[in-house]
Amino acid sequence: DQSSGKSSVLEFISGIPFPRGAGLVTKCATQLTMKKSSTWKAWAQIDSSTVQHAIESREEVADIISKLTEDLCKESDFSDSSIVITIEAPDVP
Repeated sequence: DQSSGKSSVLEFISGIPFPRGAGLVTKCATQLTMKKSSTWKAWAQIDSSTVQHAIESREEVADIISKLTEDLCKESDFSDSSIVITIEAPDVP
């Protein structure tokens, strides 16, 4: 079964919300890098791009992942590119 809860496991471990929905939601790899810092700072990018998308809050992460997934998978069901999320915050594991 493809929908075996991989994103749910990542969400549980990291405390970062991942997209949820019916059917196929995860269509490309997501790399999540977390680093302890005194302030919140986060961004997302596609691995092959230098363009960074600022993430203002923990709650915004799932929306950013969904948007980038949609951009990557416009012409096919899956993408070979990865979404790279970097979060620096005082409360990361």
